[in-house]
Amino acid sequence: CQVCDFIFRDFQNRLSPQDEKARYLNHENDVFDLGYQEFLKPVVEAVRENQSPMQAGLDFGCGPSSVVSHKLQEAGFQIEGYDPFFAPQETLLKKKYDYIICTEVAEHFHEPLAEFQKLRGLLVPGGRLYVKTGLTDKIQDFSNWYYHRDSTHISFYGEKNLEIIRVRAGFERLVLEDGFFYFSS
Repeated sequence: CQVCDFIFRDFQNRLSPQDEKARYLNHENDVFDLGYQEFLKPVVEAVRENQSPMQAGLDFGCGPSSVVSHKLQEAGFQIEGYDPFFAPQETLLKKKYDYIICTEVAEHFHEPLAEFQKLRGLLVPGGRLYVKTGLTDKIQDFSNWYYHRDSTHISFYGEKNLEIIRVRAGFERLVLEDGFFYFSS
């Protein structure tokens, strides 16, 4: 986008829902993989530092298994998982949450603004949405960036478009951290 620097995959180059799910089944997101745990550790630590184990949490786009949910549950946190392919429990999208985690998911959003608005609507006042996705701001050569080569990655964000999303989705703040960002309501 010439206005906000948002980058998205052309509609004709997107996978069908069936092919998308098949591709997800090839991902190796083992909850016991120490490298993957380390990769997601910034989000786990942020939730542990800023949220209470008694608060309601949602792992949006949890997939067939979630390292973040696993690590938080080990620490006594109450977190439920929703995924349109692997855990399509629509009742979870009718509740309110103190925090939502969305790790390695936002790059799959077909309609990012609508998805962020939906997630904002699931948060209680003062709630937080923790997001881990690759950001374009530090990428010198997008065409050689490994992240966009995954055919299921269709939405790519940077600080400029995240600020626009913040405003349009109704979040109060955007905070960019090392390895993730969060919106607060």
